[in-house]
Amino acid sequence: MNRVLKSVLNTAAEILDQPERSAARIRDRIQDRAERIAHRAACRKNHTLLSAVNLAAGIGIGVGLGMLLAPASGAETRRYLSRKSEELGDSVRDLLTPEMESAGSV
Repeated sequence: MNRVLKSVLNTAAEILDQPERSAARIRDRIQDRAERIAHRAACRKNHTLLSAVNLAAGIGIGVGLGMLLAPASGAETRRYLSRKSEELGDSVRDLLTPEMESAGSV
């Protein structure tokens, strides 16, 4: 009888401890996930800053090399770039005009 009583009491103690263990596991999981999210956010900020610095460096290097290796004079290059930008604007406008007209009629 003593063994049966001890077994029942141990089982009852286990059942009573179960919610506390479950709560501790859930608390640990939530804390781990919060730490992972915070770490990702910190990495994303650093990644964005690094990308911005790399972009600025690439633009600077490109402009410097373009000035050194340009095959035409400054005035000719400006005329060429102006003409090309107008052509690009016209082609974008021609491409988007039908889309905008169809969107306006909907």
